[in-house]
Amino acid sequence: MREQIEALAQRGTPSVSRLIELDGPVDFQTQSLTSEVHAERRSLAFTETADALALVAWLHRDALITALDREISTEADDKAALSLEARQKAEAEVMGDLLAVERDECALIWQAQAQNLPCEHHQDVSILALLSVALVTAPSADASPESSPGLSWPWRR
Repeated sequence: MREQIEALAQRGTPSVSRLIELDGPVDFQTQSLTSEVHAERRSLAFTETADALALVAWLHRDALITALDREISTEADDKAALSLEARQKAEAEVMGDLLAVERDECALIWQAQAQNLPCEHHQDVSILALLSVALVTAPSADASPESSPGLSWPWRR
């Protein structure tokens, strides 16, 4: 959240260089907007307007962060929250289940294609599922003490 607000505040910083160097105006940051217009014929509309949200973030960065911290604390349910390890384990289980479903889907698509039915794999299909292979990793016998056992391997030269 802090990184997001910081980026927003940086984006909203007004430029005073024309004011200083040329006695010109303060330049406030703008944003381009695109809208769909629903009329007799659908069309697009484009405009450029002041980036008010970014300006507010620049002007009231600390107040905005404090208010969002308060909202996050109110919304957080620490009693029901999973630890990092539990989240990683749950994510691994879900990803394993997803891969199993994709494997089943790929098998059905291969079957359908073998019967000359018009059927294609989706473009973001897992390569493991598409090729019906499993990625098996094993730690190197000469893993350095700095590496995490079973998770990383030393560089070979």
